[in-house]
Amino acid sequence: MAKLRAVPLLALFSLICYIRAQQAQESADLIFLIDGSASVGSVNFQYIRDFIVNFIDSLEIGPDRIQIGVVQFSDEPKTEFYLNTYSTKIEVLDAVKRLQPKGGDDINTGEAVQYIVDNHLIESAGSRATEGVPQAVVIITSRESSDDINQAELLLKQGSIYTFYIGGRDADQNELAQLSTDASFTALISEFRDIGQLQQQFLPLVSAMARREIILEPLVLSEVPDRRRDIVFLMDGSRGVKPGSLLKMREFILKVVNKFTIGPNAVQVAVVQYSDTQTTEFYLTTHDSKNKLIPAVKKLRLRGGNERNTGAALEYVLREHFTASRGSRKEQNIPQFLVLITSGRSADDYRIPALELKIAGIMAFSVSVGHPDPIELQEIAFAPYLVFQTPSFQSLLQIPKNVIAKLSTLGPPIVITEEPTITITQVTTTMLIKRDIVFLIDESNNVGQVYFSLVRDFIIKIIQSLSIGRDAVQVAVVLYSDDARPVFYLNSYNTQSEIVAHLNGLRPKGGRTLNTGAALDYVHKNIFTKATGSRIEENVPQMVFIVTAGTSADDVRPPAEALAQEGIATIAVGVGNAQEEEIKRIAYHGHRAFRVADFQSLETIWNTVISSLIYGGVTQIPSALKKDIVFLIDGSAGMGQSFLQVREFLVQVAQQLDIGPDKDQMAVVRYSSDPSIDFGLDTYLTKGEVLEGIRRLTPQAGRLLNTGAALDFIAREVFSPSAGSRRDIGASQILVLIT
Repeated sequence: MAKLRAVPLLALFSLICYIRAQQAQESADLIFLIDGSASVGSVNFQYIRDFIVNFIDSLEIGPDRIQIGVVQFSDEPKTEFYLNTYSTKIEVLDAVKRLQPKGGDDINTGEAVQYIVDNHLIESAGSRATEGVPQAVVIITSRESSDDINQAELLLKQGSIYTFYIGGRDADQNELAQLSTDASFTALISEFRDIGQLQQQFLPLVSAMARREIILEPLVLSEVPDRRRDIVFLMDGSRGVKPGSLLKMREFILKVVNKFTIGPNAVQVAVVQYSDTQTTEFYLTTHDSKNKLIPAVKKLRLRGGNERNTGAALEYVLREHFTASRGSRKEQNIPQFLVLITSGRSADDYRIPALELKIAGIMAFSVSVGHPDPIELQEIAFAPYLVFQTPSFQSLLQIPKNVIAKLSTLGPPIVITEEPTITITQVTTTMLIKRDIVFLIDESNNVGQVYFSLVRDFIIKIIQSLSIGRDAVQVAVVLYSDDARPVFYLNSYNTQSEIVAHLNGLRPKGGRTLNTGAALDYVHKNIFTKATGSRIEENVPQMVFIVTAGTSADDVRPPAEALAQEGIATIAVGVGNAQEEEIKRIAYHGHRAFRVADFQSLETIWNTVISSLIYGGVTQIPSALKKDIVFLIDGSAGMGQSFLQVREFLVQVAQQLDIGPDKDQMAVVRYSSDPSIDFGLDTYLTKGEVLEGIRRLTPQAGRLLNTGAALDFIAREVFSPSAGSRRDIGASQILVLIT
């Protein structure tokens, strides 16, 4: 962001002398950018016009002094006069007094700023920027911009353009802060009849700018935010939608796309209409500018149809639109969005196509009008917070702002590599039960008192999901900043309630330095010992769970490698300013490294973290025993995008087993309303065959989940000698239920 600074007295004197030697008077090029839309109206426009007249009358106007230009804007900008159109104050004032509001429904501030930069702040239009004359814009608007202002912000700040912002009652404070040069350059007024009172605030600032008493430091951008997106709108065109309703859907799409910069290096938009069949209105690459896209959306017409085959439409857009050949930039890690606008239940099965979209990383929005089935909407949406329900097509126009907010902020997954989000609800052996887990928590100033409570609650929630005890999971907690300090050891508490009670009273001591390397070394040497409760000599998996919010002042590599060499698995969570590469170096595997943008986002990785704690060290079954292991897996649509992670987990288990007729055997059964055997204990004789059988598993989409019937089926049909079970000769019988 450009910064304001007052020039020191000595430098100011030299600067003024230099300017006077060159130009003899204070000088500036000042453009008034005026909202002329219907939101302002003729009465308020008169107040704005009078304010500008009085403001200009107080300035020294002329080709060698302050030059004035005026642009009016609403749907599109309109030049009233350029900087070099009039050379005297009388001419400028007469021109301003003749101004009339242009009218228009939208307020495209972003487009208007682009317009003045391209057409007014140039030498042929009178700009003296090349001579070092300050360039300034006074934006006067009634409400929030209808279009994207991010590019406008860059243009103003990169061009070192002084920007003043006056907003009416419905103006947006965030937009004001984004576009203005400084807070002192802004004002919000409840009534435009009060705008005249702002002259005493802004006139001294404009004069100081013209005298070079206020100087803008040039903006240097080290990284421009990547705002590229691919958005496909899927519109319901079935018999439940009338021509008037289509107009509302069309207006909804216009309000959304108008907020973005459209182009090959910005946001790309496609539209598909569906009913019995699907029709592509245009692809992501069809329209490469907003000027081309807007007319295409306005031309959309209802194609008609009877049934609402949402499932087929979801499959169609995945196959025909979210591909590189049709313009999708998914392979470039550009966020992919599908905005479904529907008015009722699907006539076909939507669950598998919805699951395939999630697996492909397409973030689907469910926007519904009077939809009677909220479960369907949630199953289609990528996440529950992407469901938007309205009672009528008219009220559809009230939600674009919320949809735009999600489209603008959602990006590639925060988790570096996603792990299965699976809950093990029943096992018949001690498999995956014992753990010694040390929580190493950043208490430095990077976290602070306010956010420490969020970290603490996150840790408590994890612990509450574990089975705590001497023969189960043991937990220790260590805090660190400059140095590490133990809160309690692995053998300090035997119950979950004792641990939670202690943690609830925990407070950070702070600290400016973050010595993560030393803290890891401390945990290794002082916590993973028999005296403090470690069961490492009993081959119980040892784990470190670290949460850090900054960059370490010391080297993390040696202690992280020392932990790994001793078989201690480290799970690393980085928050905020934590460096991704450092988090990866700390974690014993890239799959165990996570990063979130802020402390509030810790909740988003909770399930994945639990999976990492549960699945770390799966080889905890005595190798001397023969094992018959049966995985009973949820085959309902509720498994969702976790299916691929479940399948990968099965691969990892199989790779660690010693599979063979006289060794370990493995079976997979899936269930929803009824169970079905994918392969039995005696189906495959080699590890290679088992792995191939696992990799051939595909998603299922059952609705009901009859767990009791499935467990009874396993006992009767799978754990039986006729099906390959070796229980009669002493082989361990292991059931893992994943739901």
